[in-house]
Amino acid sequence: MNELHVPLDPARFPCQSDQHNRKIVTLVGSTGKALHAFRDAELMLCCAGFAVFSIGCNTKSDDALTQASLLTTSKQTLDALHHDKLRLSHVCYALNVIVDGHDYVGASMGQEIALARLYGLDIWWLNRHVCSNTCSCKQDVSAISSTRLHYNKLPYHQYEMQQNLTHFNEEP
Repeated sequence: MNELHVPLDPARFPCQSDQHNRKIVTLVGSTGKALHAFRDAELMLCCAGFAVFSIGCNTKSDDALTQASLLTTSKQTLDALHHDKLRLSHVCYALNVIVDGHDYVGASMGQEIALARLYGLDIWWLNRHVCSNTCSCKQDVSAISSTRLHYNKLPYHQYEMQQNLTHFNEEP
């Protein structure tokens, strides 16, 4: 597991040349403060050949979503889905935008960073980050992770194939 400063600079961005062994990157950050960074990172990572997991919806501004499905979908469900994306990834890209002169790492993002560390993912930081003892990315996530660490650690496509084969081999 490495933690690196990886700015959104096309000239310095790592490029994926192996189409058969792409790295999966999950973006984490505050949708309220870093929405522009999510869009920029998605574009740059995709153009560099990475598979990208991002936010499925912006609960801070997606009015249609709020009216339609958030009535039945809780924030906990959306957070759990994002945690699953992390579990399937190789890299966690922390979009720690600068707010009031400091890099911003909120509680949800801190929890995702802590999970990424637990899963052994490489962590890329948009801006340099110095983690203090009170930083939100130092959270104890053992209660969350204990329900997710039992997943099969096969590469996702093999896991999916295994699940499909199991389904086809079951008795009707």
